[in-house]
Amino acid sequence: MPIKMTWYQGTRPASPMRTNSDSRLVSQFMQPAFAQPQISESERGSKSARLQPAQMEAADIETAAALYREALAQCREKLGDRHEDTLTSINNLAMLLQAQGELEEAGGLLCEALDASRETLGDGHPHTLVSMTNLGTFHRNAGDLDIAEQLYRHALDGCRATLGDTHPTTLASMYLLAMLLQVRNELTEARPLYVEALAVSRKLLGDSHNDTLISINNLGGLLQQMGDTREAAALYNEALAARREALGDAHPDTLISINNLASLLQETGEFEGAAALYREALAARRATLGDRHPRTITSLNNLGTLLKAQGELQAAAPLLREALAACRATLGDEHPDTLGSIYNLGLLLEESGQTDDAAALLQEEL
Repeated sequence: MPIKMTWYQGTRPASPMRTNSDSRLVSQFMQPAFAQPQISESERGSKSARLQPAQMEAADIETAAALYREALAQCREKLGDRHEDTLTSINNLAMLLQAQGELEEAGGLLCEALDASRETLGDGHPHTLVSMTNLGTFHRNAGDLDIAEQLYRHALDGCRATLGDTHPTTLASMYLLAMLLQVRNELTEARPLYVEALAVSRKLLGDSHNDTLISINNLGGLLQQMGDTREAAALYNEALAARREALGDAHPDTLISINNLASLLQETGEFEGAAALYREALAARRATLGDRHPRTITSLNNLGTLLKAQGELQAAAPLLREALAACRATLGDEHPDTLGSIYNLGLLLEESGQTDDAAALLQEEL
């Protein structure tokens, strides 16, 4: 039975939700006729390890949105509102509008696309299922998790019924629902979805394919969150070894795997191993990305907070100061990641006995 569609309007949503896994959803998993947002591959780590590079610059988004508006206008005029190419243009524009924060217009377009696709193609058509997923992602980003979960479940059920359990679009729907359940801390329910997705990826793509390695990290992150550190470590080590061999030690994906394993070692008290991995990631990122790239800042915070936890306050201080200075310069004083860096340094100053400086910093975070 179709879900009654409601969509978000009003104030902008809170910060994007984060998962605790290496969770990039590759675009090829989604029906290519419609734009699909990628779920950024993220890293486990310290409170400030939330920084992720933007997928597009603001000027590029503006240019793309103008082109999509033009394409949509032409499709409506020449093909009509219900033509498949028109629905594709509607979805493309809606995804760009979300990136711009134009939520009211984006929500209206996504609802239009889903309603029209259901009417003209049917509930089980792949385009309808992707439109359903797009609208679910919109609600997820807006914080309407109940609606998002309903849409994701309907999309996954439809994909299984019409495309089969091993189709790429089914696999994508599986990931999206699993990630949402993980965000909602429904870990036991998320686990079999991650396990199934990894099994399918191993069978279809092989153990060393990049999408399989992403699936390995997804499951490893969930298991780490559930406290199954031994199984998580085995998965992280598998992904890291495969990426070192296929991509090299300094590739961004390899460095994410290094960070994931380091965070697990830190969690289990293996500080020397964790520090060695964090140092490797930081050195590689300085060399390949520069000192102020978001992922370099992540590595600074990760190593700095680990050293602080070991009581090496003098070694940690310059790293956390550098991270905060880079955040202020690139993101501004009020960005959540800047505030996280303020918190990290403030705690270190407090532990070092510099209580006045610590109080001033921590007051700034409030």
